[in-house]
Amino acid sequence: METVEGHAPSDAILRSAWDYLSKKPRGVQTALAAIGPPLREPVLERLVERGDIHRGSRKVLGLFSATTLSDGGNGRRARLLGGVREVLVDGAPPRARVAALAALLSGSGTLPQFHREIPWTSPVITRAKELEQGNWGAGAAAEAVTRTMTATVVGSVVVAVTVLPRG
Repeated sequence: METVEGHAPSDAILRSAWDYLSKKPRGVQTALAAIGPPLREPVLERLVERGDIHRGSRKVLGLFSATTLSDGGNGRRARLLGGVREVLVDGAPPRARVAALAALLSGSGTLPQFHREIPWTSPVITRAKELEQGNWGAGAAAEAVTRTMTATVVGSVVVAVTVLPRG
């Protein structure tokens, strides 16, 4: 991965990743491992501030407090998953952003968790794998996420995109 010289993003969160990558080109796995964990908290904070995610707490085993993340109820999750469903289930031509999201959800192994919205069928699996391998900028990232399999990196990618419903 490398940056496009002279095109630094104005967004502070994206800028920190750009600054890291602008020093020298790096492999996707290296970049994800370095960029993902420090971005988790700022991305979550932004999503909470925007109302995309609701942060709460609950007791675990009646002793320990745990933070919970749930859908913020503003429709963003439904719109994002609706776009992925259109591509994977209905066969709609993917826009780059939706193709990348579908490929990352598939490559990270989290796509089956969305079974209520996106049925986990052979055609869906095939289409998701096609997007992983396609020229959508997500193939290498999906492969790196799969190889790395760290909860922090996978959690950052998935939570940054959408929140799983609690059922």
